[in-house]
Amino acid sequence: MYLSLINPMLAANAQCGVLNNLPGGVNLCNESDLNVVIGNIANFLIGFIGLVLAIVIIVSAIQIIVSAGSPDAMKSAKNRLMQAAISLGLLVSFRAIIALFGIT
Repeated sequence: MYLSLINPMLAANAQCGVLNNLPGGVNLCNESDLNVVIGNIANFLIGFIGLVLAIVIIVSAIQIIVSAGSPDAMKSAKNRLMQAAISLGLLVSFRAIIALFGIT
């Protein structure tokens, strides 16, 4: 109480406790730092999932080419390719939704 009358910045730092001055200079009490941390995690996950989806798309395309004689294998590869394409669309939508909240 008295600390906020003397210096409001010191009072804010006292209320933050553990979240203030984390390693790497991150201060999670500051909203912009929290947005940066969430943005970094989201960008990593989007990149990793995008890489996995790209591999699934390539493998499915190769299976479609190789399994031209077997209708069951062709159907399985087409289904996997369709699911990967839908997942990629959802991934792009997820990134757009995050950008709407101002997290970059």
